Amino acid sequence: MTQIEVRPAKSEDVEAFYGRKSPDTIKAFVGIVDGEVVGMGGIRYARDALIFFGDLKDGARAHPLALVKGCKKMLATVPAHVPIFSLADDSVMGSERFLAFLGFREALDGNIWRRS
Repeated sequence: MTQIEVRPAKSEDVEAFYGRKSPDTIKAFVGIVDGEVVGMGGIRYARDALIFFGDLKDGARAHPLALVKGCKKMLATVPAHVPIFSLADDSVMGSERFLAFLGFREALDGNIWRRS
């Protein structure tokens, strides 16, 4: 099995992964397989809220332990009393279960989740 490298994201990683610069300030980790960024997740600093996000390409799902460790490491950078929001993705099976595992609770209408 191919190894995955997990490290803090650089601005060029964000641009390469999304094809553009981030409109917001983010603090994220990337997963790299064979020199390609296959996943990115972190916290986006929006105007009035912290938003937890994660985006994966096909090669990232083969490394679930690295994904969980990266998510927990990122969430640990924010004190537990500070609210963080996230969106459950209906197109990703188990999205809600994963957010619950990370300590998020349903906040509004089933798609918006909150930690703290």
